[in-house]
Amino acid sequence: MLNCDVLVVGAGPAGSSAAREAAKAGCRVLMVERKPKVGMPVQCAEYIPRMLMAESRMSGDSIVQGSDSMVTHLPDGGTVVTRSPGYTIDRAVFDGELADMAREAGAEILVNTSCLSRSDAGV
Repeated sequence: MLNCDVLVVGAGPAGSSAAREAAKAGCRVLMVERKPKVGMPVQCAEYIPRMLMAESRMSGDSIVQGSDSMVTHLPDGGTVVTRSPGYTIDRAVFDGELADMAREAGAEILVNTSCLSRSDAGV
């Protein structure tokens, strides 16, 4: 049986970030991911605002290209252009880097592992 102070379920950006911060604070952290590889298959959009990317402290390896605006195509055929500086990213690389940062901070990561239930005896 594994003992930990913090159990994080899911190694997406939120889970990996929470695991990293908890480990940096000195907690014994276990993060479980049901998929065999963190970030695969890609489940979500691949756009990150420039300000958020600056806060993430990522290596930049996940950046595919920069962008200055977004074009929204409306159901009536119209379009709206919105200024939104940011980046298109490779989510698999991005998620993998975040998980690596959590591991480097001291979190243990188990892939191919699901959290099925919780009770007073444990998870």
